[in-house]
Amino acid sequence: MLPEMRSLWGFIVIAIAIIVINFIYMPILWAAISSAVLIVIGAFIFRNDLILIKSNLNYKYSSRRVESIISNLSDGIIAYDNDFKIILFNPAAGVIFNLQANLIIGKRLDLRMRRSRYAIAHADHIPFTCPGSAKTF
Repeated sequence: MLPEMRSLWGFIVIAIAIIVINFIYMPILWAAISSAVLIVIGAFIFRNDLILIKSNLNYKYSSRRVESIISNLSDGIIAYDNDFKIILFNPAAGVIFNLQANLIIGKRLDLRMRRSRYAIAHADHIPFTCPGSAKTF
């Protein structure tokens, strides 16, 4: 079962319970009308879930494509977030800095790394991005 379809399955369970109760306690005409309304609502939920599935698949495809391009570049690429934590470290960067991506991703990019085995980013390599760097351009 796709996670995007949870809302539809939850709605179906509730709708079936409502329809059964309606047919027990309401006149047939009103039970049929309420059942039709629930079916229409279910169709809208199903349509929206299909749109969500399609957009998620497109995102996954695009993401994998970009990942493939970045991992096959011969230039080293290092990306970091606002807190200077490394979020991307492609294989070429691993060759340049003699590090494995799984060891460096998630580590903070700062001047203290100069003394550690993750000494990839200090004032000599990336002076304008390191927090606490005294050098300016």
